[in-house]
Amino acid sequence: LLALYSSSSKYHKRLNEDYKKQITAEAEYYSKLAEANFELRQFKHNYGNASIGFKRLLTEGKTKEALELLESQNQEMETSEVPFDTGSGIVDALLSEKQKQAQKINTIITFKGDIPEDAIKAVDLCIIFGSTLDNAIEACEKMNSAIQKEIHIYCVCNSGFAFIEIKNPIQKKVEIHGNLPKTTKPNKESHGFGLYSLENVIKKYEGEVVCKCDESTFTITMEFSIIKKSD
Repeated sequence: LLALYSSSSKYHKRLNEDYKKQITAEAEYYSKLAEANFELRQFKHNYGNASIGFKRLLTEGKTKEALELLESQNQEMETSEVPFDTGSGIVDALLSEKQKQAQKINTIITFKGDIPEDAIKAVDLCIIFGSTLDNAIEACEKMNSAIQKEIHIYCVCNSGFAFIEIKNPIQKKVEIHGNLPKTTKPNKESHGFGLYSLENVIKKYEGEVVCKCDESTFTITMEFSIIKKSD
């Protein structure tokens, strides 16, 4: 029994370490993507000044050149549109990537509220939004692809506290054990690290995770402190 326990413990420890490495890599990726999105927003902000150049071309009679330049700039802006403005560049980047996945299964993600910049660590943001959205998208994937689904995210931060609520439709009611949804995947021992890590992250911020489910909707809420404390 001791040998079996030791082997199982090492196995789960290795899985947990692999998961941490994956989340850290994702955080670095979304951080770089957030920088790119910031540069794009800067470009949009300065777009008005660029229009002076277009007007100059027009006054010089170079109508064709001005129109071609204007059209190319408009196309670049449309194709590079950042669909979310949460207040956090990391979350904007993460939600944008998740939206691409969701669109493939006729699902849209909506966000309402704001997230204070730098109030939550990048790795923790990836766990909070990455794990929950992966599960929400997976639930929508099981539903009729002809029906458009919506994943709703609501976030409010006030007086040093944060409240996040994520809702997604479901095909059938999900069982909840120990305040977390019971996994339906065959290899149960190798899954569940996402929500387990989520619960640990929220506890680190002195908060709690609550999962609720009815016949049509799964809801996960997180309440926690975002007051910065000295180490």
